[in-house]
Amino acid sequence: MRLHKNAPRLFRLSQGQNLDLFEAQSISILAPGESFVEVVTLENCLKYDQDSGYSVVQSIFSIGEIKSARASGAQFRVNLFFQKPARPELGEPDRFYAITCPFEVKKLPWQNAVYWRSKR
Repeated sequence: MRLHKNAPRLFRLSQGQNLDLFEAQSISILAPGESFVEVVTLENCLKYDQDSGYSVVQSIFSIGEIKSARASGAQFRVNLFFQKPARPELGEPDRFYAITCPFEVKKLPWQNAVYWRSKR
């Protein structure tokens, strides 16, 4: 995702599964109050190899992009789309939700990046 006005597709990289850009993403079921952590990448950060399939070949942001975005106080958004499947027995149709996650690029004290050290 370059900090410009393009909109590449974001992919979740599930462990143990081959990434196929033409198939729908795999489903994860979460109970209320549950959370999960996933690794994601962009379509333009992937490269196809006939033997091993798709692999990540570059980071989403380059260091130069981060530095220039920080200097200009750049902001960007990631739009996530979720589907809640229908429950015919309850009379509930499929529901689709869009969540916009805003981000602001700014420099934080280096201690924030070392999350495993206790705060003094």
